[in-house]
Amino acid sequence: MSNKIELKSISELSGMKFFIPDYQRGYRWTKELVKDLLDDIDEFIKKKQGGFYCIQPLVVKKNIIESEEYCKKLKELSHEDNNLIERTEKLIDEYSQWEVIDGQQRLTTIFILLKYLCSDKENKYSIEYETRKDSSIFLEKIDETQKGKNIDYHHIYEANLKISKWFEGKEDYKKEFLETLLKNVKFIWYESVNEDPIKVFTRLNIGKISLTNSELIKALFLNKSNFKTSDLQRIRLQQQEIASEWDKIEYRLQSDEFWLFLNEKGYDKPTRIDFILDLICEKNTLKLKEEYNTIGDDEYRTFRYFYAWFKKEEKPNITECWGKIKTIFQTFNEWFNDLELYHYIGFLVEQGDKTTNILEKWEEKGTKQQFVQYYIKDRINNKLEKCYNLEQEYDSEGKPQKTQCRPLLLLHNIQTVINQGKELIKNEKYKLPVFYKFPFHLFKNEVWNIEHIASNTDNSLENE
Repeated sequence: MSNKIELKSISELSGMKFFIPDYQRGYRWTKELVKDLLDDIDEFIKKKQGGFYCIQPLVVKKNIIESEEYCKKLKELSHEDNNLIERTEKLIDEYSQWEVIDGQQRLTTIFILLKYLCSDKENKYSIEYETRKDSSIFLEKIDETQKGKNIDYHHIYEANLKISKWFEGKEDYKKEFLETLLKNVKFIWYESVNEDPIKVFTRLNIGKISLTNSELIKALFLNKSNFKTSDLQRIRLQQQEIASEWDKIEYRLQSDEFWLFLNEKGYDKPTRIDFILDLICEKNTLKLKEEYNTIGDDEYRTFRYFYAWFKKEEKPNITECWGKIKTIFQTFNEWFNDLELYHYIGFLVEQGDKTTNILEKWEEKGTKQQFVQYYIKDRINNKLEKCYNLEQEYDSEGKPQKTQCRPLLLLHNIQTVINQGKELIKNEKYKLPVFYKFPFHLFKNEVWNIEHIASNTDNSLENE
């Protein structure tokens, strides 16, 4: 079975039993982090934009507590009951405990917040700790006299104190805040199915590889319930195909030679397919309507965009959606393998043009020749206007700015490579368009300069 992913409101967690295993550290949120969460929800309420406020992923694994009572009730279920599956699922849920792999700090903070805002148990869940079993009792009754007993109690007490101080003078606001918290604040609920929870925890925490938009979106694509067919064999084949193509795209994007002709340095996400997914979200390629205005603008915006599309229909057309991702990647691949497109687009990106804007113009194009002639070369001319300026620029010390001619020198290098490539293609010995590439990845990583043209140290160019 594949991992399950959905959005769960805080009210949907009511009655659930959560378990914090011993491989996790205790509660460590500071007063500043608690305040940040309260301020974020407060800002969401005041914007009055509708939609929901999204909390980072809560990664869990379902464990059944097989007690004598559970086994007895399971045997009592009649196989002749028309609602056997539904009743079995309810029984499993009743005797299940959710092992928290990642997200326990926010889960505990929300629990403390709920306890402060409402006295009834209707809106609450329970948290049990494997290492410090008394912590769950302290959570239910936060006692100042016990706060020094251990470090967990100290942080729980401080979080509760911060919450009470934050609501000072806001008595009338508590009801609205609670209603929003229950209905409009949602966790990204990520259920790990056939994975070792300790390995998942190690990857997410010790390895510091967070659950990225791409991993969450990949789980949507591979979720069995999102496929139109009920044929399990066909679903497995489609899942394998998407997973394989996904990995190939990511592998290709991880090549700096490919990546740095499309992007500048400094991309800090661990996976690079996020770049294509972000493009689709930014351009609203999936044509979301009113849902598009309520997906927010935080780091999980792209995931929520795809989630909204998947939930828009009962059985979404996964092939169509995946096809749009592949089309963008294939376009980048076409650019990379074309003598002129690779070099001219690489030049424009290095000069600050966004790949998104170039892609939009490409999609509007007639032929490749028209695209190069009427968009690419016009953009290059615009970039060179500064070089044509006869007035010399000077730095703060009054020295001439040699970097003023940098774009022109770069283009000269690039055009030389293009001309050499065209000569190779003309040569009868080369049946396929074999050409040398200007190495944008080295140019950006090694920070090439123009010292070889005019050194700062000697041989200054005094004579025209």
